[in-house]
Amino acid sequence: LNKHRRYEIRMSVYNAVGEGPTSPPQEVFVGEAVPTAPAQNVQVQGSTATQLDVSWEPPPPEAQNGDMQGYKVQSAAVNLERKQQRKQWQNIAAKSINTLTQCI
Repeated sequence: LNKHRRYEIRMSVYNAVGEGPTSPPQEVFVGEAVPTAPAQNVQVQGSTATQLDVSWEPPPPEAQNGDMQGYKVQSAAVNLERKQQRKQWQNIAAKSINTLTQCI
């Protein structure tokens, strides 16, 4: 089965002699699941000393697994002297569009 699809299911019983009649079809919906791919073609440009322009494309349709509701954009400062140090990610936006201009 594929995620985010509607199916009809029916059953029959069989024995050594053969197969009996099928049951009436039952409809079932296999619901949404977490997207299985990230946003595609993410591009970031510094437009001013304190502003970034971020653009992207949605994940491929087969990886969306439901109705897309938005995107979460995060930022983390990079310490060039301690690259191994764990980054502290902060949410800067959650958008349902494919472009973002954010002052930092």
